[in-house]
Amino acid sequence: MTQSYKTLMLGAYSDVIIICLMGIFGGFVYSLQTGTVTLPHRDNKNSLNLGFLANCIFGMAGAIVIFLIVPGDFDFSNPKGSDFIKSVATALIGGWGGLALVEKVFSSQFSELEKKLKEKEVQEITDVKVLETANQYLNSSTSVQMPERDLQELIKTASPAVKATILNEAQRLRSENWNSNKTKMERTIPVFEAISEAPPTEDKNHQVFGQLGFALKDKTIPDYRAAKENLDKAIELRNSANTGGFAWYEFNRAICNIHLDNNFKRQTAAESNLRELITTDLRIAFADNLLLERLEKNASLSGGDSDILAIKQWLDVNNISGESVGIGWLDAAKAA
Repeated sequence: MTQSYKTLMLGAYSDVIIICLMGIFGGFVYSLQTGTVTLPHRDNKNSLNLGFLANCIFGMAGAIVIFLIVPGDFDFSNPKGSDFIKSVATALIGGWGGLALVEKVFSSQFSELEKKLKEKEVQEITDVKVLETANQYLNSSTSVQMPERDLQELIKTASPAVKATILNEAQRLRSENWNSNKTKMERTIPVFEAISEAPPTEDKNHQVFGQLGFALKDKTIPDYRAAKENLDKAIELRNSANTGGFAWYEFNRAICNIHLDNNFKRQTAAESNLRELITTDLRIAFADNLLLERLEKNASLSGGDSDILAIKQWLDVNNISGESVGIGWLDAAKAA
């Protein structure tokens, strides 16, 4: 143990001793002021009255507490300095008001605890209602008679944990129905929108924006622009978090940009910046082995896959080979 450490510890102990002594003295002064200077005694065989010692004990506690709640720098190291006088006076005042200070601190802590417990209870009741309503909305065989905006406002009141549960259920529903039952899939859109509008105190989840982008792209009347904006956000959040995978974001953003390409609608080559963005997204998407494997297994031009068809046609219009973006089998494929 170094000498400097010993000196530091000795100084700290000295400060505590001074605070406690001033607190005890302040408690004794309080006893004098209130006329309760009685010696410790028994009121009866089952009760011990500490007399003025009780005020001294509360005074010591109050002296310690006051340094925890009063801001400022306190210095006991120089008895001749003004900071020493201020520090001693603070401890003395804390000792004099010890009982009141301790009661105030405990009362404040208890009130805060009571408030948090009440908020937790209210949140739990809210969560049950939100979860029940969201599940009914998503999974009911008939459309729940509830305005979408009301549903969204209700979901926003849920805790982050319940929002995550609802997100998982909506994600499952979208994934299972995006191609076979678009009406049912579209129910997930207001749910994703509500969860995506998280307050600043909650972390943004890239999957919310990704799922919303997928749903907007795949609905009966696609909203490619809104889908692209949400996929942009999903990619930004994913990259900011240094999270790997989720190449379906780039794949679907490429599809959105293809449909938003006005030149493609006229069967002419895309502007250079858009061409670069789409080909970059396709390369990222097709570099993902799991994505590529799933496409090769489930998607084909002959099967009428609209996304693959759009990619094939856009590549042809822009004189870009499928091989150059990582999907060589598309070069030999022909539309049905």
